Order: sequence, then C-alpha cells, then structure tokens
Amino acid sequence: MGLILGAFLRKGYGLLVVGAPLAGFVVLASVVGPVNLDDSVSGAQRAAPTTAAALAPAYDVGFGELDLDLTGLTLTENKTVAIDVTFGSAVVTVPSTMSIETKCNAEFGSAECGDPGVRAGKDARPDAPVLTIEGDATFGELKVVQQ
Repeated sequence: MGLILGAFLRKGYGLLVVGAPLAGFVVLASVVGPVNLDDSVSGAQRAAPTTAAALAPAYDVGFGELDLDLTGLTLTENKTVAIDVTFGSAVVTVPSTMSIETKCNAEFGSAECGDPGVRAGKDARPDAPVLTIEGDATFGELKVVQQ
C-alpha cells in the first residue's frame, strides 16, 4: 500500500530499503522450497546397506553430509534410489561389480554423477541388475563414485 501511495506522491524511495531485500529473500525462498530441520536430514549421516531391502528408496540431506556406501550391496533386481541434497554434501560409493544409471540435476549446486546412461562397472556381469540413482542438488554437492 505504501509503495502505491508513494508512486503517486513520488516519495516512495524510502520503502526500497525494505522492499528490495524482502524481494530477494522471497525469490531465494521460492527456489529452495521448504527446509526440513529434522535431525534425520541434518548433521552427518552414514549408511552402508548390504541388502536390497536395507537400501532406502530415498535419502535426504538438509544441512550436513551423507556418506552412502554401497560397496557391500548385492542387487538381485533393478533398484532406484533418490538422493536429495539441499544445503550440504552427499557422496555415493558404488562397487565396480554394479551397473549404474545416474539422473542428476543441480540448481545452484554441483552434481558429479558421471556420464548419463547405464554404465557397467569394470567387474560387472553383462546381465547385472542396474541401480538407478536420481539425484538433486540445490545449493549442495552430490558426487557418485564407482570404485
């Protein structure tokens, strides 16, 4: 209301001191979306599932880091895992015996997921199941490393 009145009176410049930072915050908040400050998505997380049943369908990193070690995992069928990094970092380590497909997206962050498409590890069987990693990094870092 003050901006509209100031526009007609040509004296609304003082409100820019409040309006400009507020507009910047609104744009930033709309890009980031809701931030969950739950303990399960902040701090240091480490997971090393060894069975397909123990592999969660999704891992979230709010503020902190995730070390997802899949070197002990043996797949019997194709599986998909989603990694969502908001502010923080995630490293996913997969064994050379596994075939993977990565679908990564980075907004104001970085995602080092390798070449798109299915990639067989150097020791993978030709008929090995494929692990699909769907990653999103918003103001964070996601890295997929195949040993």
